[in-house]
Amino acid sequence: MAAGTVDGKNIDLNSNSYIKQIPILFTKGSSNVVISNKGSNMLYVRMITQGQPLAGDSIKINNNPAVLNMNVSYVSRNGTAIDINKLSQGTDFVAKVVITNPGKRGNYTEMALSQIFPSGWEILNARMMDGEGAFKSAASAYQDIRDDRVYTYFNLKSGQTVTYYIQLNASYLGRFFLPGTYCEAMYDNISRGGGGEGGGGGEQKDQFLAGGVGGGRGRGLGLVGVREKQGGVFIGC
Repeated sequence: MAAGTVDGKNIDLNSNSYIKQIPILFTKGSSNVVISNKGSNMLYVRMITQGQPLAGDSIKINNNPAVLNMNVSYVSRNGTAIDINKLSQGTDFVAKVVITNPGKRGNYTEMALSQIFPSGWEILNARMMDGEGAFKSAASAYQDIRDDRVYTYFNLKSGQTVTYYIQLNASYLGRFFLPGTYCEAMYDNISRGGGGEGGGGGEQKDQFLAGGVGGGRGRGLGLVGVREKQGGVFIGC
């Protein structure tokens, strides 16, 4: 059916089941995988990897403002712009995300806004306080507030602009990594946007930083799966 090698070592891909999975260990950051189709059916290969990214690595999004436009900023409690690289411990501030549907692809449904914050920041859940106050967000279908992140789900009509606020507190001293903010239609990966990617850093007041970081890359574990079915072989999982 099929033959293959991983880093020069032969692997057995033949099986009576519909799918074959082969673990691959990346000990030096890479691995060489070769698969040859010895049969007459079509083979499909899928490589799935997992691991810890290097500090400062973030998902790169090719923004297209004609499809979806997003702006991420941080403001003080009185609404003025602030520099998150110069925060004093204990400072209350707000993450502001403005998302616009230019209307060229019609209405967007089932949008997901993902905001992940540095471990040195705490999310001030307005549901457990005196409400949103001056920072009242647009309506959403559902909002999932966790310890270090907020997921907001909503629909976005053609030509509509929505603004979402998350109230935060610079609680802990140290250097922290600020991941990017991403918004996408959950079932249409063309309609997506990103902003506020982390990275950078520098000394800040009271040593509170968002955007430098520690951490390192762990060993990645890959998985190659082979699945055979009448009319074709599916490699994947």
